[in-house]
Amino acid sequence: MDAKRTTVDLAGLPVVVAGSRTRVPPGADLVANDDTEGGRLATTHLLGLGHTAVGHLTGGGGAATLRREAYEAAMAGAGLASRVVGRDGGTTEEDGYVAAGELLDRHPDTTGVFAANDVMLLGAMAALRERGLATPQHVSVIGYDNSPLAGARYLGFTTVDDRSVDVGIQVARTILDRRTDGAHEPRRTLLPPRLVPRSSTAPPPR
Repeated sequence: MDAKRTTVDLAGLPVVVAGSRTRVPPGADLVANDDTEGGRLATTHLLGLGHTAVGHLTGGGGAATLRREAYEAAMAGAGLASRVVGRDGGTTEEDGYVAAGELLDRHPDTTGVFAANDVMLLGAMAALRERGLATPQHVSVIGYDNSPLAGARYLGFTTVDDRSVDVGIQVARTILDRRTDGAHEPRRTLLPPRLVPRSSTAPPPR
């Protein structure tokens, strides 16, 4: 017996996109943390500690793009050259490992690394360790998302909190607002991220 295909008509249903995306469906609301501000927080944290040789591990996607652009703007504002690796790649642990290796091969004087997310940062840590580089004694590292991984006592990643729980709550509220007032124009709600300092960042080695 042939399987039946069921078509669901989404017309009239509230659509809310959670998180930054390259494309948002027409008419949909967007709720996300402010990835541009988060990228600025991460980069200026390293700059504020005295790092001038700061690299960024990035990947494809809307959130990664916004974080990279913020990093580049902060570096330019400080009169420093950007060091971006992984622009068109993924954002997995393996991607972080490969990108960090490439960054260190190109720029062995790097003393600060900002990874697009905490998972990439875990891979980057492996690449650093293989080269005999300790964190933060030799290289300070910062991630993004404030995942449980980042908060593990053994790792203690400095990171940016993307406030995923608050984003989820706001998504639910936006859906309810849409159900009671479906005529309003699409809304773009950005929640301010927060820097979470831990033990993986410190002033650069003298």
